[in-house]
Amino acid sequence: MNALLTEYDEEKVMKSLSKEFYEDGYEDGREAGLAEGLAEGIHAFVSYNLEVGKPGEQIVSEMIKIFSLSKAQAEKYIQQ
Repeated sequence: MNALLTEYDEEKVMKSLSKEFYEDGYEDGREAGLAEGLAEGIHAFVSYNLEVGKPGEQIVSEMIKIFSLSKAQAEKYIQQ
């Protein structure tokens, strides 16, 4: 009997779902933005170091330390 007395509030449910979807989308967008920003920073780092004549191996070594990249990841940035 109590279940029959409970009213379904569509507006409340939609607001709740909307908020949940917004938060999921916000978090996904934030993560993508951070990854994109990191990649841009690494490209700038590589460009600058190549410009000043630093050897590629030294740049790779520094990227591994500074950006916590694997050697393979760091070498890809040098090749780009």
